[in-house]
Amino acid sequence: MVTGLGFSVIAPVTLCIYIAYWIKRTYGFDIFFPAIILGILSGILSAYKSVCYFLNKVKEEDKKILEERSKKVVKQTANNPKKKSRIFKED
Repeated sequence: MVTGLGFSVIAPVTLCIYIAYWIKRTYGFDIFFPAIILGILSGILSAYKSVCYFLNKVKEEDKKILEERSKKVVKQTANNPKKKSRIFKED
């Protein structure tokens, strides 16, 4: 989880820096600072979505576990079958 979160933050920043470098080298436009800002914002958004997805998965698994536990609990009732009397013998 932590490694995936790190990659989801670092990959957009690295990609935007590379694209800004390529644009500067090819066309001569210097968009390095806006590219870094765009990369950081997209990395934060990606990390936020990853964490939300993970938390929703954990919540669903917890809900399933609680449902399974509630199904396993058997309520005991006081209705016991009538036992044969030892005093009054039935033939």
